[in-house]
Amino acid sequence: MVAQNESNTAPSERTNQKRAASSLQSDLGQTTHFTTADSEGNLVSWTSTIEQFFGTGIMVPDHGFMLNNELTDFDAKPGGPNEVEPTKRPLSSTSPTIVFKDGAPFMTVGSPGGKTIITTVAQIILNVAEFGMSPAEAIAEPRLYDDVDPEVIWEPGLPSEARQQLQALGHEFADEPMPLGNAQAIFAQDGAYLGVADGRRDGSVVGL
Repeated sequence: MVAQNESNTAPSERTNQKRAASSLQSDLGQTTHFTTADSEGNLVSWTSTIEQFFGTGIMVPDHGFMLNNELTDFDAKPGGPNEVEPTKRPLSSTSPTIVFKDGAPFMTVGSPGGKTIITTVAQIILNVAEFGMSPAEAIAEPRLYDDVDPEVIWEPGLPSEARQQLQALGHEFADEPMPLGNAQAIFAQDGAYLGVADGRRDGSVVGL
């Protein structure tokens, strides 16, 4: 079984310094997540990115894949976790995850979405583990994202009561909602697998 997606938003990570809000909607990139499982119980959760559209624009001769431009994740201003240093790779938010329950694989999950990936994956796991949602419900549930940007990014369907409570605590919300992530997951249930593809963008589930 394979659950996968392709060609999704992947905004770059920045430092933890407060900055002007960035437009996630216009910061498009090329990140793909897929997850797969076989009849022997092996599971894979895989997130791959070439960063922005077509990465560096360089195709590897005779191999058919593009080189990424992940160096754009480095921050020109020193002091943050992604400051430029010798022999260092920039930190990435990619979070391909396998969750275990009672010592056995229970679910895989991952998503594209640049800096919003970590919270997307965390919210889906919480929806299942803490709130008892079904796999499809956990992925379909509206998400939100907040960091050092002035505004909270939120999705359509987020309850107005939740927004009001967060605003009362001092959080500012973006004027308009937008989709966050495009998660794909496989759940191991009673000796079988259940694949779930996010409906936010292109995704599919295939059983062989």
